[in-house]
Amino acid sequence: MRNDKIENFKALSDAYQTKTSGSKAHAACYRRVMADSRATAGIRPSTKELVYPIVGERAKGAHIYDLDGNRYVDISMGFGVLLCGHYPDFIKDAMCEQLEQGIQLGPQAQWAGEVASLISELTGVERVSFYNTGTEAVMMALRLARGYRRVKKIVTFENSYHGHYDDVATVYPIFNRDNTLELKYGKLEALEIISARADEIAAVIIEPVQSSNLALKPKQFVRELRALTTKLGIPLIFDEILSGFRIHQGGAQAWLGVEADIAVYGKVVGGGLPIGVVAGKAEFLDQVDGGDWSFGDSSLPLGNRVMSVGTFNKNPLTMATARAMLLHLKEAGPSLQEQLNKRAQEFFSKLNDFFDEHDYPVRIESFGAQFKFVSKKNIDQFIYCLLNEGLYIWENRNLFLSTAHSEEDLAFIQQCVIASANKTFRSDVKMPPALETE
Repeated sequence: MRNDKIENFKALSDAYQTKTSGSKAHAACYRRVMADSRATAGIRPSTKELVYPIVGERAKGAHIYDLDGNRYVDISMGFGVLLCGHYPDFIKDAMCEQLEQGIQLGPQAQWAGEVASLISELTGVERVSFYNTGTEAVMMALRLARGYRRVKKIVTFENSYHGHYDDVATVYPIFNRDNTLELKYGKLEALEIISARADEIAAVIIEPVQSSNLALKPKQFVRELRALTTKLGIPLIFDEILSGFRIHQGGAQAWLGVEADIAVYGKVVGGGLPIGVVAGKAEFLDQVDGGDWSFGDSSLPLGNRVMSVGTFNKNPLTMATARAMLLHLKEAGPSLQEQLNKRAQEFFSKLNDFFDEHDYPVRIESFGAQFKFVSKKNIDQFIYCLLNEGLYIWENRNLFLSTAHSEEDLAFIQQCVIASANKTFRSDVKMPPALETE
């Protein structure tokens, strides 16, 4: 690294540590007692002193405030949860009303049935079941597929992310290779392998657009995959934890024009609280409870069942916020996502034009209002510069715009990106001294 680059990074490091000293002290204080993977994400010798999560003190709309009183425009947005921003009034009202009534664990949650009906109405699925997280929903979806097919092997694809369940956590040592077949996404050879090994496959699970590779949108491949799995009788599972209710009112299924057998949702639908949803065709979801039946006649739930339990499934507070979120989406209609995605794409194009004009080695890849800064080079300095300028970016760097981002917010984001790119990629631009907090 050239001396001027080293000096620039040293100035940035000093400025950032001064600005966020409260967050750094918080990390140091609790590291011994709190085991936290986020606290070491991306750690390397050159950035060791900067590796600590920003500690949030409060948030509203598109803005968050840290322990030092710094105000950020948030472009992480709860890792994709906050489609309508932090704590919108309709979520606040729903939470307050439910808290007044209590959190009655044990009885059936008052709003669970309505939430299931709203999900069915918006996405077209036949039945819905609730869980606590996206990972838990994926686990249950795979259990339903295995119960249906009576075999174990799951087909996943390279670079897909489906949570931390052993059978799909392909990048970790705990990954169970005996139960999983990992193929190349978007490649016709994957279809040939699935066809050849159909008898041992319980399900194929995909991220329709992979969060790690937003540039890859293989619509034709997914349609061919759907045709093949239908022919072979293999359940196709859509992991819509990120895309569900974000890219389209009906999720990636509607965006693609493809109907999955099972879909898993989370994030957006919870309205800020943790939730996992498994939804899909009745022949698969009937394994949760034995299937439909009626009072007043001789019918019984006679279908095959698999284990489905959880103390906090359908938590009353979560059901209240989910109901509020879904009613908001229903009232707004598909134009909510359409307008946000169009606005986001126009904004990303402007930033990419700037990068191209200056021949900077970074670009934005996107899917709707979801985006990432990508480069073949290490862009740690660029990211920390964005943070120092006042954009909140979490460690994974998977980013989102929301309906809460105003035109002023977009202008500020653009200002931060331009300033950070100039400071990072132009040797004649020097970092300022440590910034004072607001």
